[in-house]
Parts: sequence; structure tokens; C-alpha cells
Amino acid sequence: FAAGNNQGLKIASGQYILLLNSDTIVWENTLEKIYRFMENNPFVGACGCRVLLADGTLDKACKRSFPNVKNSFYRLFHIPTNSKEDNYNLDNLPDDGIYEIDCLTGAFIFLRKKCLDSVGLLDETFFMYGEDIDLCYRIKQDNWKIVYFGKAKITHFKGASSKKQKSKLLYEFYRAMYIYYKKHHANNTSFFVNLIVYLGIACLCILKLILNFFKKKN
Repeated sequence: FAAGNNQGLKIASGQYILLLNSDTIVWENTLEKIYRFMENNPFVGACGCRVLLADGTLDKACKRSFPNVKNSFYRLFHIPTNSKEDNYNLDNLPDDGIYEIDCLTGAFIFLRKKCLDSVGLLDETFFMYGEDIDLCYRIKQDNWKIVYFGKAKITHFKGASSKKQKSKLLYEFYRAMYIYYKKHHANNTSFFVNLIVYLGIACLCILKLILNFFKKKN
């Protein structure tokens, strides 16, 4: 995914660039609304919209905080929290609002070309997951704003283009976790915590692969 998108990003020459998954439907006036917003807010480097799944519910990946050890723990064990710092999916914020966030989903990212030129292309170390979080992290590190624009929508038929290789995608999902953590957090975290995180990612990956194997058998 990252390498494929980069082929297009290298030759794109417009003022804005849209990363858009192939299994999406863009609602009427979505691009116009976000274009006008970006034109009026020059310090915004990337903007996302409200992403709906096929059943009409919100794809929570469209507005979220950066993952870290604490909020990942809360999310893994479904522990409710009122803390903004620990709320990975930002459930406390309105779906139809407009506000600054940490991270968008790669299914729809409206990018300012000047911002992309500054932070660089997608990291091709990631195969299919995690490259959107990594890009958003670098955008914020470069002092650009990232905004969720809930007044515009797309529908994302999530997984429609990747249903046939479930085991491969599960592996890549957890591999992306490892890459992101190692790249952005491991150097500032103790060896003991890093070890727990790496073991946790490995155990979850193995468990999911085993469950998927038996699911296919049945």
C-alpha cells in the first residue's frame, strides 16, 4: 500500500493531494468542503472527513490519538476512560465536529503538497497498515496541524479489497505495530517496557493467526 501510493505521490504536482482507498464512495460536496477549509486554514497540513462503514456506523479510525502503551492497554482490554490522553478513538468528541486531532485513516487523507514535501513520502517499511499513523506523526512533528472535518463524508467498504489473504494481513497488522513502536517510542522507553510491548505484540499476533487458522478449518 505505502509503496504503491508513493509511485503516485512522486509524480503528483497539484497544490493538494488526496490519499483515497479504492473501496470507498465519496459523498457529494465532500472534496469541495475540505478544499475550501484547507484554503482558509494554511497551517493545516492534512485533513480527514467522517468515514462511514457499509452499515452506516463510524469507522473509528478516522479520528484518533496516536497509539502509546497506555491507551493501547485501555483499548485492548476495553477499559473505559474519561481521560483525553488515554482515549485512543476520541469517542468523547462529536462525529460531525471540526477539530484538531492526532491521526487520520489512510482511507482518506487530504494533504497539502507543501506539507508532504516537508515531511516526506509514506514509509515503505510498512506494507499495508501503520503508514497512515506514521505519516500523521511526522506531520505533527513538523508543526503542521491535522484536522478532522466531520461535515464531509465518505463510505468505506472496509476490507473489501483484502478479504482473501486474512493470515497475511493479520501478520502485517501486528508487524506494523512493532515497526511504529520501534521507530517512534522504543528509544525513549526503558528496556523492560520495550520487552513487554514486543512480547505482547508477538503473542497477540500468534493468537490471532491460530484463531484464524481454526476459523478457516471450520
